[in-house]
Amino acid sequence: MPSGTYRSDIYPVFKRSGWGLLLLLVLLLFSLGGARNAFADSINVSYSLNNVSGSEYLYTYTLSGSLSAGDLLAIYFPYATSTSIASAGNTGSAFTTSVLQADSSIPADGEYDIFVNSATSTFAGTFASTFNYSGTGTPAAQNFTLYDSSFAPISTGSTTAATAATVTPEPNSLVLLGTGLVGMFLAFWYRKRSQQVAFLGLALALLVTPTLSHAQGGTPPGGGTPPG
Repeated sequence: MPSGTYRSDIYPVFKRSGWGLLLLLVLLLFSLGGARNAFADSINVSYSLNNVSGSEYLYTYTLSGSLSAGDLLAIYFPYATSTSIASAGNTGSAFTTSVLQADSSIPADGEYDIFVNSATSTFAGTFASTFNYSGTGTPAAQNFTLYDSSFAPISTGSTTAATAATVTPEPNSLVLLGTGLVGMFLAFWYRKRSQQVAFLGLALALLVTPTLSHAQGGTPPGGGTPPG
């Protein structure tokens, strides 16, 4: 191949392969990451249940996520079946817990409230509550709401039993976006048969892969459907 063939044949293909498009896609991916970080406050709550005696039960909660100072997590006790709610944990200085009794005359559910005194993603304390249960069978999952410092709801969800099987989350929009972009560049490479375009697709795949791994690392806020 003559020395000038590389620049006259391959380079235009390489140039047309879309460095500008790649830059745009990189900016888009970083923008999506920034938008995701803007809603960083999130919480997942699992529980274990023990029968203390008779109709008295103990919920012990395990929390995971990231919370800001001033956030409030409210875990609800159905007013029709819950009385004598009491805090039974030791949460340390990072949190303050309180309870609200259920009131069937309003009606209003009871609450076990966890107030965040300082921003944290570590939940080393013991979060637990006792209550008397008047329903049939045994108590089950509870609804919860995470509020910010102005008492605006951030997310809602339901607690999950600590022994429940972990369900693999469905691909979110970022995963679908990344998969589509990689597939598009692979198809473009196959059509153009250009080594430079293949490198371009590989670079995009390397960029997308860690982003997707981060996106799949946890359950989005409010990932469970609250029980009725």
